[in-house]
Amino acid sequence: MEGTMRALFGSGPTRGCTLFESADLRVHAKVVCHEIRCPGLACGERTCASFQVMNRHDGEFYAEVGEIVELHSLEVESVICMRIHASLAEKAANYHVGRRACGEVRIPIRKLVSQHDGMLYHCWLMLESPGLVDSVASVGLLGPITASEAFDQALHNGPRQVSQPQACITICKAEDLAPDGSAVWTKDASKAHCISHWGPLLRSQRQHVLLCAAQQLAQGAVKIREGGQTERQIEMFMAQAREQTSELESLRAKLKSRASLLQDQNTDHQESFSPRFGGDCESRQEAPGRLDFEIAREQELAEELKRDADELEDELTKIGEEANAKINSANIRILALRDERVEFAERVELLTHANRKLRNERDELMTKKETLAAEKESLMKVLEDLHQACNSAGLSMAGAQAINTITGGGGF
Repeated sequence: MEGTMRALFGSGPTRGCTLFESADLRVHAKVVCHEIRCPGLACGERTCASFQVMNRHDGEFYAEVGEIVELHSLEVESVICMRIHASLAEKAANYHVGRRACGEVRIPIRKLVSQHDGMLYHCWLMLESPGLVDSVASVGLLGPITASEAFDQALHNGPRQVSQPQACITICKAEDLAPDGSAVWTKDASKAHCISHWGPLLRSQRQHVLLCAAQQLAQGAVKIREGGQTERQIEMFMAQAREQTSELESLRAKLKSRASLLQDQNTDHQESFSPRFGGDCESRQEAPGRLDFEIAREQELAEELKRDADELEDELTKIGEEANAKINSANIRILALRDERVEFAERVELLTHANRKLRNERDELMTKKETLAAEKESLMKVLEDLHQACNSAGLSMAGAQAINTITGGGGF
């Protein structure tokens, strides 16, 4: 991982600060937006990305999805602002009167160097509403107060909040790109390249695993809402499946009994016409017709029972599949609730920390106020003693008037 940072921002024996000891250090970075997901797009709208280095006047660089943009002369304190725009133009990057901003995220270079090996590779970032960070900071509301904290939240929520606007980006140095100039590393890369870029690649792989899990959780939640099924209904299906299994076994037993009875009747029929048995000719002529009728009826009954058994077996299989699907959906929802619980716990911890900090500041201000009030009271006593001393010495009232002016015009 250290090798990736050294490759992006120069050379040095340690990570972080030693890479930027020179104030004149500048680097050139390549940045590309691979994919954009904006749930609120209108029909026919296309998206594009723009990149701007904050506190610089070289403008905003627009690019289509997959188009690489080069940002020159980045410093360690530089912050890149990426905005996502939607437009009805054939190419969203072209100017269009109806083009609108869908979201933005700020990427501090110092954060990349200190904690992310100097680059991002196919990483998902959650987008904030345009101008939200500046608005929150201007009114003093609780929330991320630095670009670093806002970036941490965007990177953390990128693969988790699938219902929010997201963007997948890569930012690195030119030599970190693939040999063909694309921002995609292939399996035929050299061993040295794989080792030096292992950290960003592993981070990207972990994000995509979380993204797939979050999408499955979201789809499971949608299915649960649409189906309106509960655990009680799942248990009912399972009970129904058990009852139909029992009924199917009973039908199979009846079918087996009928088949055995039919076989016995066929045996009796053959024995009734054997030479060793007597009987008149008329009874022997009527017996075959009656037996054939009985045999045909039993065969029809056996076929009907077999069809019923096949239908019940198919229905049992279908109910079992539905029950398994509902169980899987319930498990997915449970995992989603656990993930939300962890997220809310982190948010509560953050707010608790902020409240504790505000209470400490309030206590400090109250202490300062009490100290200033005591000092004011002491000064007022000194001024009163000085005024009495002046009166006793027979001095003019000009000094007293000056003192009254200093203290706000109040008398003694």
